[in-house]
Amino acid sequence: MATESPLQMGYPEAAKALCPLKQAQIALPSEVVEYRVLQRSLVKRPGSSPTGPKTVKLTRPVGSVMFTTGRTWTGPKGGEWVELDSFVERPGWLLVQGPGFGIPGPLLQRVKPGETQPLLLRVAKPVEIGCAREEEREMREIVVSPTASVRDAKEWIALIFGLSDPRRIIVGKPTDARARAGVTGAGFHIKSCDGLLDDETSIADAGFSDGDELCYVYTGDLEKSYEGKDPHLDSRV
Repeated sequence: MATESPLQMGYPEAAKALCPLKQAQIALPSEVVEYRVLQRSLVKRPGSSPTGPKTVKLTRPVGSVMFTTGRTWTGPKGGEWVELDSFVERPGWLLVQGPGFGIPGPLLQRVKPGETQPLLLRVAKPVEIGCAREEEREMREIVVSPTASVRDAKEWIALIFGLSDPRRIIVGKPTDARARAGVTGAGFHIKSCDGLLDDETSIADAGFSDGDELCYVYTGDLEKSYEGKDPHLDSRV
C-alpha cells in the first residue's frame, strides 16, 4: 500500500500562541509552508521558542526547500524567523533575514503557491588573472526568477561574494562549455561569450536555463572586496 507524503497528508490548524517578547509579531497560517534556501549558510535556534539562548549554523544546498509551519516571529531588532515543521524537521526556528549575524541579504524565501519555478544558476568566485585553472574554480549558486533582471543577478553575485559594487559586474549571454575560456580575474574572457547583456534584460529573455553557468566579469578591486561571511551565532536579533 502506497503511503502519502507529508504534503499530501495535510496538517491540522495551527494553535494560537502568545508573542514570546514585547514588540514581537506572530503569524499563524494553518498549513505547512515551504521556504526556499537562498544562501548555503543558515541560522537556527533549536527548540520551541525563537528567543532561546542557543544558536547554531546549518548548511543546506541553495535551491533546496525547508518545511515550516509558516508561523513567523519578528524580533525587536527586525529579524524575521520562521518555525520549522517538527513533523519533517527537527524542532527549531530559522532566520529568514535580519541584521547581526554577519550574513547580508535574505537567507530564505517563502514559496508561493502557483509561482513560476525559479532558476538555479551557477556562478564562479572571482579570482585574479591566472590564479585558478578551470578545474579549480569555486562555484556557488544563486536563485533567480525567470522574470528577474540581469541587474538582480548582479546584486546576488555581489552579495554572496562580498563585491563592493554590482555596477562593476558585466554579464555575458549563456555559452556552452566548449566556448567558455579559462577563469580570469573577472570570471571569464569577454571574447568567449556571444555578447553582453543589458541590466534590464530578463533572465529568461537572455536565454538562461536552470543549471546554467552565469559568466561575468568583475572590473572592481578584489582586494577591497570580502568573502561572504559565515554567521555570527552570538547575536540577538
